[in-house]
Amino acid sequence: MTLSLLGALYGVAQAAPAAAAPQQDLNSVRKEISTLQQDIARKEAERQQTAGEIAKSEQALQATHQVLNELEKKQDASSSQLDNLQAELQTIRIKVAETRQRVSRLLAAEYKRGQQDAMAIMFNTQDPNQSARDLTYYTHIHRAQQSLIQTLRDQEVQLQAMSERIEDELVRLGRMSSAKVQEKRQLQQARNQHSQQVSQLDSAIRNQQQKLQQLKEDERELSALIARINADIRRRQLAAAAKAAQAKKAREQATRLAAEKRRQQVADAKKQG
Repeated sequence: MTLSLLGALYGVAQAAPAAAAPQQDLNSVRKEISTLQQDIARKEAERQQTAGEIAKSEQALQATHQVLNELEKKQDASSSQLDNLQAELQTIRIKVAETRQRVSRLLAAEYKRGQQDAMAIMFNTQDPNQSARDLTYYTHIHRAQQSLIQTLRDQEVQLQAMSERIEDELVRLGRMSSAKVQEKRQLQQARNQHSQQVSQLDSAIRNQQQKLQQLKEDERELSALIARINADIRRRQLAAAAKAAQAKKAREQATRLAAEKRRQQVADAKKQG
């Protein structure tokens, strides 16, 4: 190999390291792009899952809200029913008291009329039949009043039992409402946490996508740089090859000319001799 060809090839060889460094950078950028894309995909999957949890929380909150509304309606209805029962119970108690007062007044009147000796009234010489009728009348009134008192007392017992059942129902509904309110609070807290997590993931994904775009831009620039370097190396290779071929041709021509000159000199010497 001639010195000129060696020199040309040496120039081309010097260009090779210039392409090696950008190629290493390009490989590093592509590796970082791949890692970043995988991380973005993982975060997007996590975001989708978290968004699904938010949707579930919203559905659960809606269902809980409906249950709370139903419980509130039941509580209002039970409270209204309890108020009516207590008002009715109070009315019956007043009636019982009034009836007892009437019975007491009746008994007092009967006592004044000498009910301790009712038989004496029956044998009243003025009008024994009227006395008997009076006694029967007072007896019927007394029994009727006692029957009314018993009826009212029975109603009072029934209303009291109904009131107690409604009060128990109100307590039960109150406990259910408290439990649902606590459940609603927990669901809201979970939804808020998931919403915050989605917001953080969105921010991280946006930042990584921006970085990914920058890396892809770096990849394009490095690829273009490597292409230019490779093109320059190719041009140098072609130029070196052309220069080497030209030098070879010049040497071959010089060799031919020298040979022809020697032949001419030999021919001239033979003519002179």
